[in-house]
Amino acid sequence: MKPTYVPITDREKMVIGLLTVSQRLSGTLPTSAEFESSLKVLGVARTEAFMATVDRLFPAMGVRR
Repeated sequence: MKPTYVPITDREKMVIGLLTVSQRLSGTLPTSAEFESSLKVLGVARTEAFMATVDRLFPAMGVRR
């Protein structure tokens, strides 16, 4: 099987994609602390719009404060 690479320039979209893949493949999502740590490592800003999108798509994570 040949790997497929998808170029992603928008870090916020990449995070949403990774969360979606995690949820669909393993049925789990990171904890709020793991999510916050990942945002720092990936250099993704915790903007109101981004967090609203994450909360809407993944309400079980409870990332909205």
